[in-house]
Amino acid sequence: MELDELLEKLTDFAKSSLTSNGKLMPTGMVWNEELRIYGFVVSMTEESKQGIRALFELEVMNGAGCVAFASEGWSGTGKEAEEYTKTGRKLASWAFREEVLIVVGADKYKTDGRVFQIIRAKDETIIDLEEIGKGEGDGVHGSRFTDNLPWQEAA
Repeated sequence: MELDELLEKLTDFAKSSLTSNGKLMPTGMVWNEELRIYGFVVSMTEESKQGIRALFELEVMNGAGCVAFASEGWSGTGKEAEEYTKTGRKLASWAFREEVLIVVGADKYKTDGRVFQIIRAKDETIIDLEEIGKGEGDGVHGSRFTDNLPWQEAA
């Protein structure tokens, strides 16, 4: 399975979870090349979120072909957002933020990702997920979950 395929599977899962439940728990997905299987890990707490990174590290040392991570988050663009966060404040408290779905992934060759703006109705139901970024060229970067993993050289 290629990274693009894994990102597509996780994106489909994340969108489905968001539209049916109104939220997405942070979710990791791993493709193990040697075993030819993939698996999901859903985080319920901050500690288990850290466990997803540890799992990614373990899996890539044991033959994972690629990994991906999805989560809800906040986005802000421009100099104002940069200035706001420089003082230690979180984008979640900034009035001009956007609620986003972030899906990032990595294999030993690259990092890739997608960002969707979450558009909610007044009753908080999701009415649209509009793609606002794709790939590193659109400002989609890796994350603490997918950057600098200990990929093994091909044998």
